[in-house]
Amino acid sequence: MFFEIERHEVPHSVDEDPQTQVSLRLLHDVVKMEEVDHLHLASCLCMPAPSKVHSSGGGDWIVLSDTEGDLYGFLFLAGECGKMSLSKNHGRFSSKQAKHDRGIPVSLLLPTYGSTPFCHYGKIKEQCITYTNFLEGLECEKDRFFSLADNGKLLSWNLERHGWASQVEESMNGILEGDEENSRKCIAAHSSRLAPHVLVVVDQSQHKMICVDTARKQEYALSKTMCRFGGA
Repeated sequence: MFFEIERHEVPHSVDEDPQTQVSLRLLHDVVKMEEVDHLHLASCLCMPAPSKVHSSGGGDWIVLSDTEGDLYGFLFLAGECGKMSLSKNHGRFSSKQAKHDRGIPVSLLLPTYGSTPFCHYGKIKEQCITYTNFLEGLECEKDRFFSLADNGKLLSWNLERHGWASQVEESMNGILEGDEENSRKCIAAHSSRLAPHVLVVVDQSQHKMICVDTARKQEYALSKTMCRFGGA
């Protein structure tokens, strides 16, 4: 269920400051969607509204993934008096773009901060600020994100003219090990702000943290990009 948190100032007396009360307002119940018989959510990603709808009052774009390998998107718009409402642009992602293996949970949805090593330099030059200040205020991309399934399959999602399109990231091939097909290989991951083309993945089967260069289309996993965790 999606709720909006509403704040209300309640006045008391002339000499006292008004107090703030918080209430919840139900926006949408995902389980009641017509195309959903049962839904077991695995991950949630909150992003700014995509560029195409941001100018028309877009507030938040929220992506959900489930244990069957499907993704769902929900666009919430800011209406009158700042109240949020669910847009008609919501539901399951296109089956043509659903390239995750069926029955494999997609437990990680990851924001991105750029696709190349040098994509930030032009913006920093325009704003005339230091790299540190730029990174502190940097928000995730509006039209791009990653989805990582439990079997290690990584998809990059980009908003194109006809909607969201996915592409399998070949840079993950050969990096993850493990013979157990039903085991979850990646327990955590995060896109780097400092090196926006790098994805840091925690592989629990190898007990390693791995830096994946997503700008490369072929296998890329050097010993220098790994470090072990845990143990004595």
